[in-house]
Order: sequence, then structure tokens, then C-alpha cells
Amino acid sequence: QTPNPKPQTPTPCNYSTFEIKFFITMINEHIGIDAPYTVFIYEQVIIVLNKKEPSYELKIDRESQKSFFNKRETYNKEISPIKIIEAFGFFGKIEIDQLFFLIFVTKSKIINLLESISVEKSEEMIFISIAPERVKVKENTISHLIEIRNFMQKGLYYSFDYPLHQKFKSTFKSSSIDIVSDIFDNNFFWNSQAIMDLQPSNNEFNHNSSEFTNKNIHMKFYAFFAPFILGHVEGCHNIDLSILLISRKSRKMSGTRYNARGIDSNGNVGNFVETEQIVVIKSDLTVYTNIQIRGSLPFYWEQKAGILVPMVRVHQSEEVNKNIFLKHIEKIFVNNYKSVLFLNLLYSSKKEEIVLTEYTNKIFPQLKLEGLELQYQHIDFHEITKGGEFALINEYIENILENETYNWNQFNLFNGEYVQTKIQYGVIRTNCLDCLDRTNAAQFKISIGMYWKLFNKIKYKIDNSLCIPDDSKSYLLWMENLHNQLIKDLKEVWANNGDAIAKIYTGTGATTSSFTRSTGKSTMSNFVDHKLKSLIRIYHNNFADKGKQTAIETLLHERNPQSKLLLSDIANPTVDKKFIFVDFGGEMVIYDIPKIKHILKTIISKTIDLDFIILTFHLKDILKCTNNEFGTFFEVFQKDKLEFGE
Repeated sequence: QTPNPKPQTPTPCNYSTFEIKFFITMINEHIGIDAPYTVFIYEQVIIVLNKKEPSYELKIDRESQKSFFNKRETYNKEISPIKIIEAFGFFGKIEIDQLFFLIFVTKSKIINLLESISVEKSEEMIFISIAPERVKVKENTISHLIEIRNFMQKGLYYSFDYPLHQKFKSTFKSSSIDIVSDIFDNNFFWNSQAIMDLQPSNNEFNHNSSEFTNKNIHMKFYAFFAPFILGHVEGCHNIDLSILLISRKSRKMSGTRYNARGIDSNGNVGNFVETEQIVVIKSDLTVYTNIQIRGSLPFYWEQKAGILVPMVRVHQSEEVNKNIFLKHIEKIFVNNYKSVLFLNLLYSSKKEEIVLTEYTNKIFPQLKLEGLELQYQHIDFHEITKGGEFALINEYIENILENETYNWNQFNLFNGEYVQTKIQYGVIRTNCLDCLDRTNAAQFKISIGMYWKLFNKIKYKIDNSLCIPDDSKSYLLWMENLHNQLIKDLKEVWANNGDAIAKIYTGTGATTSSFTRSTGKSTMSNFVDHKLKSLIRIYHNNFADKGKQTAIETLLHERNPQSKLLLSDIANPTVDKKFIFVDFGGEMVIYDIPKIKHILKTIISKTIDLDFIILTFHLKDILKCTNNEFGTFFEVFQKDKLEFGE
């Protein structure tokens, strides 16, 4: 039996006005399905039920904060819950100011991609404090929750039908196996840590690994949740085919524009997005998929926010940057592709960008990886499209697509199961400075070129024609100018995709989306739109991004190493046999002892955007030091009498 769904005499509660507002559910605005989650809030416990897993319940003890996942229990109907909440999605658990909150989606927008696939976009959330009723939520915690809510409304998607966090493999159906296999290692699974922090305290669960003593309860627990992705999901259809676009933004090194640049020590880059196009042929249900990637240039560089044009700085030695570049390639591309093209769209003359292009031109020829063909092409996008004529880039894109490795994956249906019959061997990884506006425009043109190749391959007629008219030398131009509803829909989908990714990173839509929606020619309205968005970005970068960055880090249970301190503001970290570990915002930097005095003085003397400085000693690493090394370190402090504080 379930707890009493309609309490007659609820226990009085002392929620603040903010909490009461957040505790109002908006079920009636979600049309089409019943809310799968029911949350019962009692004085001592919070109980979560999921209609998709009706035999089990998740129970959180409000005093100990521990979670338990068991078979459904029968509760005393005489004890009424304080509140009952219906919800459509369950993100997981987060921590703010030593208080824990559960996040549920109470309003969502349904996106029907296929007849069997329903995706939901989060529109309104509720934050339920796990702490006992007597514990009050502070005003600064409430402000933090508002920042999180605002960020979650920008593009968090989930589905109980389809594993959005994965590339298409062999099915359109989701399962708990998808979650179990990926929760420990998937760059696009945004609520993985929020779910992990709810892992039950039952004896059946082993918290030190992905191996559980009771496999059945393991699967049942993860079936309680749906993976969330950040990015964009949209589709378009006609009588012959369905086209889906899914953009997945990595949760690694995620953050706002000037807080997530370049690369981290694990090979993750800023604004890394995987965009997958899925085409379903309705006549025989054959599936074609193609992947494009965007991401910040994969070496150590940074750029400070400012009203004026901020300068770019590359730091670390050439050898360090070459190795971290290779680490990024190994992490993303090896075992997935045989060829990768790094397409760089930066200026050749603009001083804040030329430093990156020159540096990339210098180190890329030195990169070698067995079994992977590495290619690099630099196209000065703005110089080529000067005057707003985006069609002038078509020739370059068409030349790139002559490489047959940039093809489609193909999946054919055999006996009710999809079997992959063709493989996409090559992938194009595009970047500009922010990997937004120019990147959006280029990726759209690449996608149109890929559709042209596919439609010709499968003999699909657009406007009753397979051929390019004699008066056109560019098939991209021909495709873009077609007055065909499918092409118009594709333009809209890609423009929306560009806007969504840009809003997440900068706070505004893409400056090139109006070109994507139109014929690619500049107009006065395009010009005004571009300038207005640029001004709004300056505001966000300088005044709004700090709170947004904190919200992202809270959701992910991680801290971006660039979010507090630019590494080049102190010194280039070096690795030696003598270790000193200085911890800034979660990033462990290794320095040798002879340089510690200089580094600490540099930190104190510079004016940098820090709330405070904390020098952290990691016990496991201190144990590596000899007594002499440890003693030398403390002599440096005593001699200079360095003081630290807020």
C-alpha cells in the first residue's frame, strides 16, 4: 500500500515564502502523462515512489541523512505527511552550505522525437531540504538555489524511453543497464554524481566500486532515475523520414565563458559538445547517424573577462602542452574513430586570437598517435565571410567533405534488432574562440553537406530532384536555397541548437543564428542582433557568471580549476622529485620546493579575484616527502613569516 495520498490534517510547517513558492507543483501544465514520482515528506523521513518501479521505495532519514532502498512498506495512515509532491523528473541530491537538497522537476516540456520516444525538458524545479523541519534555510542558500533553478531551465533534458547520454547503438529503448554502465564514467551524464550521493546505506550495496552484492536491487535502484543531459534536443519530420538532433555538453570542465577555457590536467576541454544527427527512414526503419564535435583548443590557455577585448595567454611549456593535447585526443578519439580533423576557425590577424592559431600551427605537426590519422585545417571564418556572405565558406566545407571517412553510421533492422552495417570512421572537431557562433555556422553547413551525401546515397529526392542545377557549382548553396519544408525545418533546428548551447555558455543566443535561419546573407537586423547579443554577453561575463558558475559546480559536485584562479597569475607549475601541493578550487598543482617562496609571494602581491586563499596539504602526497623535504618547506614559511587569511 502507498502512504495516504491526501492528508486530512497535515502537520503545521514553517517554510519560508520562498520555500512555499517552490513547493507548489504545476502538474496541470504538463499535458499528456501522469507524473511518475510521488514524494511524501514526513517529520522523520522523506519517501520517494516511482510508478515505473512500483515495488520499491527510496527512503531518506532526515536526522542521519542516510538513504535506504527497499521493498515498499505499509505505513500508518494515522500519521499524515507534511506535504505530498508530484514530480516528473528526479535529478538527485546536492549540498549547499552543509545542507542537502533533493531536486525534482515539477514542470517539463514534452518533445516527441519518435512514436516510441518521449523526451522532457526541465522547466520548473522543486528543492526539498533533507534536514529536519527545525533547521532553517539561510537567505544566501536561497539565493544559491535560485541560481541553480535558473541554470537548470536553460537546457536540461531527460527521458525514460531513450538513453540521451549515449550515442545511438542498437536500440531506441532505455534500460537500467545503460545507467549502471555509465554512471561511473560518462562525460554527458549530468546527474550521475547527484544519484551516486543517494546510494543507499543498505548492506546489499558496496560503495567502493560499481560491483554490488545484490545485482537485482542494484538495477532496481538505478531504474528509479533517468540520466539528464545538458544541451539541446529537437527533431523534424516528413512523410518519408524523421531527423533527430541531440547535442550533449560535457560535464567535465563545464562552466561559463571565461571560467572554462582551454584544457584541464585530465584532458577535458571547455565547452565540449557532441552533436549527433539521427535519421530514421520510415519505410524500412533503417537508421543513419553522424557525429560532430566542438571544444576549446586543447592546451593550457586562458582569457580574463573584461569590458575591453580581453587578451589571450598561453601558459605551460611547449612539451607540457603537446602532451596534454595528445591526452585529449587519446581520451576522446582513440577507439572511436580512425581519423579526426581539427577545424580551426579563428582569426589570422586579430591579436587576441592569432596567438592561439600560431601556437596550434606550431605544436600540431609534432602530434603523432598510432592508429589515428590526425588532420588540421585553419580557415579564417571572418575574413572569408567578410561582408556577411556566409556562402563564401561553402567551397572550403565541400573540400573537407570530399574525405569519405566523414560518412554516416548505418543500422539495419534484422529480426527486430538493429545491427550496425556501416561505420563513421572520421569525425570533424570544430573550434573558434568560444566554440559558439562561427562553430555553429560551420557545423550547420557541414550537416547540410552530410545530408546531401546521404540523400544522394539512398536516392532520396528533394523537390523531385537528385541533381544540382547546371547554374550552381555548390551543392551546399543549392541545398540551403531550396524552398523545401524539410530544409527549412533543419535550418530552424540547427539555429535553435546554436542558441541553446550559446545561452548555456554566455547567457545569450548565438550571434549567427539569424544567418542560419535565413539564406545566409547579412541584413541590418542581423547586424543589430549581433551587436545587442555581444553587449549582453559583456554584462553576463562581468556581473552574472560568478553565481552561474557556482550553480554549475554545485550540480556537478565538482569544482572547475579555472573558476577561482588563472594559473598564469601565479607561475608555471613544474614537476620535480620534491613535492609541494597547493590546492586552488579543487585543482592540485605540483611545485618544487625551491620555487615555493617566489610563488607564495606572487600570489599575495597580485590583485586577483579570490574570496580567500587556502593552502591545502594532501596527506597522501605529504607522505611521499622525506623528512628533510618536509622540514625545508616549513623553514621557508618561518623565515619569511608569510601570513594567510581572508
